[in-house]
Amino acid sequence: MTFSPVRALVFFMIGLPIGFILAALGFVATGQEIAAPALVPWAAGIAAIVGVGAGVWKPAE
Repeated sequence: MTFSPVRALVFFMIGLPIGFILAALGFVATGQEIAAPALVPWAAGIAAIVGVGAGVWKPAE
């Protein structure tokens, strides 16, 4: 299994704004107040999962 750090970084950067959007939607769905300090850990977690997944994923050749 190989890991591509460049691909992981690129997808982490792409996943960060998507993570903020998904976290905000989750806060709205649960009726919690939306505040940036509360969103950051969730957005970073989503982006990290996307980045690690992209780093280990090997495209079909």
